[in-house]
Amino acid sequence: MVKSLVPSTSLGISEQDVLFAKESIPFLQACVQTPGSRISLEINGKNLILPEALKLVLSRSVELIAEQRAVTVLSAEEEIGTQEAANILNVSRPHLVKLLDSGVIDSRKVGVQRRVSVGDVVAYRETQKAARRRALIELAAEGQRLNLGE
Repeated sequence: MVKSLVPSTSLGISEQDVLFAKESIPFLQACVQTPGSRISLEINGKNLILPEALKLVLSRSVELIAEQRAVTVLSAEEEIGTQEAANILNVSRPHLVKLLDSGVIDSRKVGVQRRVSVGDVVAYRETQKAARRRALIELAAEGQRLNLGE
């Protein structure tokens, strides 16, 4: 998962980095969307081909840098606190706590603090995104059926 946690001002992202990132986005997006396309990387004279998973990480990271946002890469197994999880879901911490209390998202307690798996948070976010998409499609179909677009 690649997520921007804080805006970048003093995190070492230069204007040159931002400009390069903005110019790179169309090429990276085309590469990610084209099956079989490859990104090669030269390190100390050795040419490496990035695997699919790294293409996605690189593409998302470049998008965030173009927005002058800091980038953090987390593994799905990593655990985060409730505020970080709420930030990823773009909800309030009290709402997240309700989701944890109801068992919608798994968590565990370490002392008095709750810890949440990044993978569980991302899975919940993707489930919610899919549900919103389905609802939007149903709503559009209903609008078409009722002739509301004219």
